[in-house]
Order: sequence, then structure tokens, then C-alpha cells
Amino acid sequence: MFLTLGPSVLCGVYFTFVSTASFFYQEQLHLSITDFALHQGCVLAGFSVISVLTGKINKALGMGQSIRYGNFLTIIGAVVLLLLGFYPVGYPYTITAFMTLHAMGIALSFGTTVAIAFNVKPEMAGSSSSLIMASRLFFCSAMVAYASKVYDGTWLSVSTILVIGGAAGCLLIARGLAISKSPLLKKS
Repeated sequence: MFLTLGPSVLCGVYFTFVSTASFFYQEQLHLSITDFALHQGCVLAGFSVISVLTGKINKALGMGQSIRYGNFLTIIGAVVLLLLGFYPVGYPYTITAFMTLHAMGIALSFGTTVAIAFNVKPEMAGSSSSLIMASRLFFCSAMVAYASKVYDGTWLSVSTILVIGGAAGCLLIARGLAISKSPLLKKS
């Protein structure tokens, strides 16, 4: 369950950014739609590149170590994003850079953790897949709904959700790793 809930919360964190970024970047930072799309594209590119490379990273580091590095990047990115919330607006490149780092950590942790979760009971892969998808959709929709209620036009309102959600997701994953008996974690 920890290996299902943790990545689902991280997915919710990512979608919270996606759902609020257009408002913040365009209304507060006064970026054009084209400039915003480029910033959003950078975050998506970072997430995508790591997603594609997750298998190779896991092979090189081991799955447990990959998740730990993913969680580390997730937390570092979230903390810096939170700190940026205490400064006046006008730093889209800095937000984009650290959100990309944050998203890369989420991608590494998410992809690896889901693979381990599927392996816990391989004979229940179909049920596991359904549970993971339902959990992911629930947390994404709940976190985006919450963000829509608390978003006040400031970066702090967004980054607070990113850091709390990121920390919660990483803690759930860390707990899952600590109690997992998955053979996929043996080299880690």
C-alpha cells in the first residue's frame, strides 16, 4: 500500500503544478502563452527524459538507490520552490529549473516504485494496476481540487502544496521500501 500511495501522492503533486502554473506564470509573471508553453515544456521534458531512462538508472544504481535519489531530488526541488515563495515574483526561470528537478525526482521515484509494487504479488498484476490507477486518479483530483481552493495568486500557495505533498509521498515510499520484501530491492 505504501508503494502505491506514495507515488500516487507524488503524481498529485506534479498535477497540482500543471493545473496552477498557467495562472501563475501568465497572470503573475506576465509570460505570454508561448513563453509559458516553453517553461511547461521544460518541466515535461525533464520528467519524460527521466521516465525513459529509469530502467537504465535502476540497472546502474539498483532500484532502492534509484528511489532514494528520486526522493532526494523531489524534496530538494520542493524545498527550494517553497523558499522562492517568500520572495517577490519575477523569477520564472528559477521556478522552472527547480520544478524540472522536482519533476525528475518524481519521475525516477514513481517509475521505480510502481515496478516494485507490481512485483509484490505478481499473480495480482491486473488488480494492482487498477489499484495504482485508481489511487493516482484520486490523489491527482483531490490535490488539484485543493489547490484550486487555496490558490491566491502567489507562488507560496502553490509551493506549500508541492513541499507538503512531496514530503508525504516520499515518506510513504520510504516506509514502503523499509518493509518491502521485494526481490527487486536485493541489490540496493
